[in-house]
Amino acid sequence: MFETSDKYNSHLTTLAQGLWLYPGKEIDLMGVFFPMTAVDTSVGSFDKYLTAPALTPVDTRLARDNSPRRIQLNKVEGHWSCHPHALEIATDGVALLQKDATRIHEAHTRTLMSSFFTSRQLNAINAVKSNVASESTLGTWGDDTDIIGELETLCKKVVMGCGKQPNKLVLGHTAWTKLRNHASFTSRIQGITTALTPEDLLSVLAYKGMEIVIADNMADINGTMTELLANDVIVLFNEATPSLEDMSFGKEFSLTPDGPEMLTYDENGGVRKVDALMWASDYQVINAASCARLEITGAA
Repeated sequence: MFETSDKYNSHLTTLAQGLWLYPGKEIDLMGVFFPMTAVDTSVGSFDKYLTAPALTPVDTRLARDNSPRRIQLNKVEGHWSCHPHALEIATDGVALLQKDATRIHEAHTRTLMSSFFTSRQLNAINAVKSNVASESTLGTWGDDTDIIGELETLCKKVVMGCGKQPNKLVLGHTAWTKLRNHASFTSRIQGITTALTPEDLLSVLAYKGMEIVIADNMADINGTMTELLANDVIVLFNEATPSLEDMSFGKEFSLTPDGPEMLTYDENGGVRKVDALMWASDYQVINAASCARLEITGAA
């Protein structure tokens, strides 16, 4: 996007995009809830297809000389607007006269990418929670609760919302700790297992094929290190390869699908040098009915 700019820093861009692709232990919740869809223009439109035509049975038989039955699409128009985003760090120019100036720029890039990831996670979670209400009758995980049954209730709600089985189950780390030690789960596992895994959970659920994400993302909220998804359990369907026309829960439209880019420029005549992280995207909920969630009480 910025390759033609004389401020474009190819070395730092390579570093930033490497961190984007391989963030280590960081879970990109934005990518989980809003998978990337590359677009060529900053503003555009797409069709939000609703479920009724796809799930309505019809008589498909043709009598002689009859025309095929025509299905009327049930859709509304959606719009994306890839807003420009940026983060930057300024450094005294004199500090960069030393031999390890490259190391300083690389440290800036890592700090910017960390802030970028943290901001993305919080934005993604806020978007999910503002569009999908927590189930009011679920989540009181006492000793006698059938937790597996509650998870399957969430899954069934997703099926009802989009006609497809959910393919992602996201649990906050606190919720996972409660679940893995709960009798409604452990009693279904044959033999004695000291460390139950997400694979064990899939083995007892009626809905197979889901990716289980145990999220322990943290952020400093008002001076307190806070678990972003603690008591949350979220089930959703997203297409594995997002397009402009599908019934996924959400997607992120992006002009920078390969990751953010880095610019380096002088400020105040070179008194300060600025490393800037740049990207352009827009994340949107496409079909809120493709997601269901609960917030548990009594978490360990």
